[in-house]
Amino acid sequence: MKHRKLRIAWSVAWGIAALLIASLWVRSCWNVDLINIRIGQTSHLSLGSLPGACAGNLSNLDAGDNERSWWYVIDTESRRITGFDDDQEFAGIWGRFEFDWALAITLPDWFMIVTALAISAVPWLAWSCRFSVRAFLIATTLVAVGLGMIVWLAR
Repeated sequence: MKHRKLRIAWSVAWGIAALLIASLWVRSCWNVDLINIRIGQTSHLSLGSLPGACAGNLSNLDAGDNERSWWYVIDTESRRITGFDDDQEFAGIWGRFEFDWALAITLPDWFMIVTALAISAVPWLAWSCRFSVRAFLIATTLVAVGLGMIVWLAR
């Protein structure tokens, strides 16, 4: 087995990432955590956790007179990012929301955990350099079905 220690390190790193996302998911039941990073004079990037989902928000609003390049916010009262409706549901695999002042993208926590665990298992798969026509057709079909699902969910 070539590069066995590298495979183990890869799997452990992505397993730890999955555990950290799971702990963020549990924490999001009580708190909304946001980290804001100033990009320019009038815009900033917010990354945070909503109840059951992680969100990224690129905002053109002025962040105030704050001169810091980044800051951290814990919100225990509203449990939501300003601009989202109270009845906003995070259905499907992803959500994309546009406002006149921001673009927000959300991913459910369960999807991120499953993705991290799948990435941790990739080095242990047996790869072959030879492919048959049948394998190529199956892979093409799976890609077409995946792209069709993305288009269907985006409607």
